Amino acid sequence: MACYLLKNDWSIDEVKRRLGHKPSSYVIDKYVNYLAIDRHKPKKKIYQNNLQKVVDDLEEIKKREQLSSRRIERLQEENKLMLEAIKKGNKEDAELNPEFVKLFDQLQKEMTKQKKIIEEIKNKK
Repeated sequence: MACYLLKNDWSIDEVKRRLGHKPSSYVIDKYVNYLAIDRHKPKKKIYQNNLQKVVDDLEEIKKREQLSSRRIERLQEENKLMLEAIKKGNKEDAELNPEFVKLFDQLQKEMTKQKKIIEEIKNKK
């Protein structure tokens, strides 16, 4: 009877009460061990924890990739504006204004860094 009740998802305390055992009785534990009840629970918990960790990491990577793509788009816009400003002005004006050249170099460096980051993220997937 104990095996039948345990297989039908009765708790150990319910089985003890049903069969008239004392709450401190360890007789039912023998049946629980024989049936190997709850032997897969630890594996299931570990799997669910690992799965949740992977999902969280994936969400974080998605957010990082979105930020990186936005940053690259913004830098490309700034780069286009800078190039237009340089093209509109004379070459001498661009050389006379070192801020244009400095900003242009910074933009190019930042864009190459962002491209490397995006490639690393894509390679991790």
